Amino acid sequence: MSNKTLIFIFFLALIIRIPIVIVSGDRTLENEFCVLVHNMLSGHGYSFFSVDKSGEIVQHIVHDPRASLPTATIPPVYPLFLAGMCSVFGTGLEVIILIKIIQALIGAMCCIVLYRIVALKFNERLAFASALLFCFYPILVYLCGQISAANVYVFINLVLLLLLFKGEETGKVRWFFLAGLAFGLLLLSRAEVILFAPFILLWICLVVRTRRAKMISAFAVAAIIVWSPWGFRNYKRFDAFVPLTTQGGFNLWQGQNLQATGTRSQYTDPPFQISLKKKEEILSLQPGMRYELELDRIYMNEALAFMKNHPTKVLKLALRKFIFYWGYYWGIKFTYPGARAVAYWLPWFILLPFFIIGLIHSMRDVRKYCLFHLYFILSTLIAMVFFVIPRYRLFMLPLVFPFAVKGFIDFFTYCARSFLPTYTNRRPVRHQY
Repeated sequence: MSNKTLIFIFFLALIIRIPIVIVSGDRTLENEFCVLVHNMLSGHGYSFFSVDKSGEIVQHIVHDPRASLPTATIPPVYPLFLAGMCSVFGTGLEVIILIKIIQALIGAMCCIVLYRIVALKFNERLAFASALLFCFYPILVYLCGQISAANVYVFINLVLLLLLFKGEETGKVRWFFLAGLAFGLLLLSRAEVILFAPFILLWICLVVRTRRAKMISAFAVAAIIVWSPWGFRNYKRFDAFVPLTTQGGFNLWQGQNLQATGTRSQYTDPPFQISLKKKEEILSLQPGMRYELELDRIYMNEALAFMKNHPTKVLKLALRKFIFYWGYYWGIKFTYPGARAVAYWLPWFILLPFFIIGLIHSMRDVRKYCLFHLYFILSTLIAMVFFVIPRYRLFMLPLVFPFAVKGFIDFFTYCARSFLPTYTNRRPVRHQY
C-alpha cells in the first residue's frame, strides 16, 4: 500500500486518542512512579525506599529523609522518561497531559509498526485490518491516557519484531544489530523478557541460512551495550550483581503463596499477607544498600517453600492463571480498575475464537510464524508461574490481531462456501475463443 495509507492510519489513530487522553485518564503521577520521580528530582537518585525521621523504612515520599536506599524494583526506561519530562516541564497537570499526548503519538506509531510487521509475515490486506484494529481497540486507546510503562514496552516490542523480520528478509547484519538495541531497551522496560533471549537466538539460528554467528553476535553485543550501564549502576549501588531488578522474588511470591488467587494482592479482597515469621524477618532488616536484595530474598524463599510443599496447589494456580490470561477473572472479587468494564472484556471475547482459528491454520507453516508462536507460549508460561493482571496481556495483544483477522476471513470463507452455493473466491475465468 502507498505511504498515503500509512499516513491515514497514523492520523486516524491520533485523532481517536488525543481527545480521549486530554479529557480522561490519569491526572497525576501515582504510586511508585510518583516516589521515584520525586526522589530523582530531589537529588536522592533512583530510589524507592527511604528512611524517615523516626528511622522507619517507608516507600512513600519523604521530603527530608535520613537516607534514600537505592532501588532496582522497576526497570528504568519509563521512570527516566517521566523524570525527564517533569524536570523540564514541572510536575503539574500540564505535564501529565503532555506525557499522555506523547503516549498517543507512540500509540499511533504502534499502528504503523504493526502494519509493517503483518505486511512482511502475512499480506497487506491483513496488515491494514490489523492496524485498524489497533487504532480502535478500546484498551489500547485507553492505555495512552494511563501513566503506565506498557505504553513504552508495547511499542519497543513491536519495533524489535519488525527489525528481526527485516533481518530475516534481507539477511543483513545491521538489522540484527538494531534488533539487539531494541531488545536491550525492552529489557530495561520489562525485565521478564530476558527469558525470551535464548529463544530469539534460537529463532535466528533457524531462519538465517548464512553468517549465523555474525547475526547472533551483532544482536547480543547490541543488547549488552544498551543494558550494561544499568548493570554497572546496580553493581556499584548494591555491591552485588543485579542484572535487571530486585523484584523477582516478590513477584514470584505474589503468585505462589497459600492465599494466592492467581492475580496480584492489592486487586483482590481480602488481600493475602506474608507469614508472621517472615514479616518479623522483614521488620528486622536494617536500612542499607543491600536492603532490597535482602527483602527480595525473603519473598523468594517463602515462594519456593510454598512451591515445594504444595505442588498440587501450584498446578491448580497455574491453570487458573492460564484462564485469567486468556479469558477472564472468574471466581474472585477482582478490583483492578476497569477490568469489569464491557469495553475491556467484550472486544477480547469477540477476537478470541477467530484468533484460535487463525492460530490453528498458522500451524501449516510453523517455520514462518514460529516467533509469534514462541511469544504466545512464553508469555503464557510466565503468567502461569507468576501472576496475571489485565495489562500483562497488552504485551502480546497486537500480535493476536493478524491471526484473529485471518481466522475471521477463513471462517467467513468456509461459511460462505458451505451455505452460499454461488459464492466463490476465485477470479472469473476468461475463456479462450
